[in-house]
Amino acid sequence: MATRSFGCPIITAALIVALSITSGCASNFIEYSGDESPKVLREKLYQIEDFQLSGKLGFRNTDEAFSVAINTWKQTADQYDIQLSSTFLGLGSVNILGTPTWIEINESGEEPIQSPYPNEALEQLLGMPLPVQRIRYWIKGVPAPQSSAIEVKDERGLVSSITQDQWMIELDRYHDVNGLPLPSRIKINRDGTRITLAVSQWSIL
Repeated sequence: MATRSFGCPIITAALIVALSITSGCASNFIEYSGDESPKVLREKLYQIEDFQLSGKLGFRNTDEAFSVAINTWKQTADQYDIQLSSTFLGLGSVNILGTPTWIEINESGEEPIQSPYPNEALEQLLGMPLPVQRIRYWIKGVPAPQSSAIEVKDERGLVSSITQDQWMIELDRYHDVNGLPLPSRIKINRDGTRITLAVSQWSIL
């Protein structure tokens, strides 16, 4: 498979399809040229269950704004292993392991936190919500299958926005990754909270 930088040369790699965004290439859009029908493309996107990405998470509400680095976000089906780091409130380095019904948070210099309520534990850690189990779908340009959603597509037939569970998601900066269009930025809004996920490296495992 191949490692790909947006607008940069292709470099051979093993067993991984990676997409890297560098400061010199991030703004270069690569037109998606797949011939699949919308139904076939959608099925292929849902079939991506295992992936790894890195990048940045930005949080903003009426009171504050901050960002954290995503050193790695490894998704294996519904299990996630996320490494974050930030100087925000002395957060330092944090490892987050979880499933839909369980989470463990390991923060440097602190006792591990385990909880059967992942969303609540993440909101307590960050001070703002982070819908991890839905983001794993939204970042692929499809709604989470757990509930109904409203989608808007652009002139290329790619999803530009999703409204789901009172979240409003905007998707852009699509790039062709191993024949599939994947967004490298999503903006997630609800009740005055805005989360921006900017992906600097995409790997399909």
